[in-house]
Amino acid sequence: MGFFVIEFPDRYRKIPGWTYSKTGLRKAGDRIVSVLAGKRANGHRVGGYFSRGFMRWHWFGDMMAGKYNPHNNAIVEAGFLPPEKIESIKSDLATALLCPDLIVHYSYRQTGPEMIHTLKYITRSTFREESWDGYMAKQIHGFRNIRSWGKW
Repeated sequence: MGFFVIEFPDRYRKIPGWTYSKTGLRKAGDRIVSVLAGKRANGHRVGGYFSRGFMRWHWFGDMMAGKYNPHNNAIVEAGFLPPEKIESIKSDLATALLCPDLIVHYSYRQTGPEMIHTLKYITRSTFREESWDGYMAKQIHGFRNIRSWGKW
């Protein structure tokens, strides 16, 4: 099981319409899926790197409670990837998201317990206090946070 963490540098995080609105997050999610899964064409996905996967946004990080840190966690059906392929994916994500210094980490899980831990980590809540960012609390109300592609 492959695991991507896609994170925007600090200076991009609170730009309206980027990742600081429901619309911006939706567009960024669409672009991430287009790179990882391919673009839609005639009811199918064309191109892309992975035939199935899912992703979920985390709004805040663990290091500083209350600091808005939108990052996307994507699980894909993969294991070890050669460094050249990882670099190609990183480059395609940075281009699609219009963010040349996008932060992308990839790792993979081999055992059942590792996979379960990662799934629990990704599906946990990170926006636990409305006071951390009242504007974003209103923005993401009703936001569809988990997206998947491929046949399960």
